[in-house]
Amino acid sequence: MTNEWNKIKLSDYENHMSEPNVLQLQTLNRITQKQIIDYNPLSLVFLGVAGGNGLEYCKDIGQVFAIDINKNFLDTCIKRFPYTNIEYIHKDLNTDELNLKNIDLVVANLVFEYLNEEIVIPKISKILKSGGILSIVFQIDNNNSFVSKTKYSDKLACLDNIHHTVKENYLQNILEENNFTKVSEENYPLPNNKLLKRIDYKLR
Repeated sequence: MTNEWNKIKLSDYENHMSEPNVLQLQTLNRITQKQIIDYNPLSLVFLGVAGGNGLEYCKDIGQVFAIDINKNFLDTCIKRFPYTNIEYIHKDLNTDELNLKNIDLVVANLVFEYLNEEIVIPKISKILKSGGILSIVFQIDNNNSFVSKTKYSDKLACLDNIHHTVKENYLQNILEENNFTKVSEENYPLPNNKLLKRIDYKLR
């Protein structure tokens, strides 16, 4: 799978994300815990799992499918979280089918910045059960650069080639076209006047 994410070292990504002027690793961990508590799913799909931030909250869920394009990331997850209820899946969400069904909750935290919404959202609608939840988190830059400057940020520069800003209205329109209804939203402030926005959608 040719993708800029396959050039990224997990240590560089996680160190950047946890820097004091970024704080996204810590914030996403809290968000993931709340996503799981809010819906108490029996089955969960984690899109773009990276190093497994938040998987510690998944060990009591019946079935968990953790998906990422970077196999090295998944290999680290297997070592960190060798839970028997988690299946680690190596896929490119833009090009591969998901081949799952009757899922209660899909978590998509900071992945739509790298996905084609018109391609991926129909795939998600096919794997969720009726009434299932898609919980999305994306970054709002507020006129700041998408990647905050840290001693690791230069090592992530190649992601600029595949990144795009999530446009909420555009995302919402595609979700509605695919039978999703917005049920809640919440903002999480970050340093540098940025924030993470979580929006949850129910499949009709």
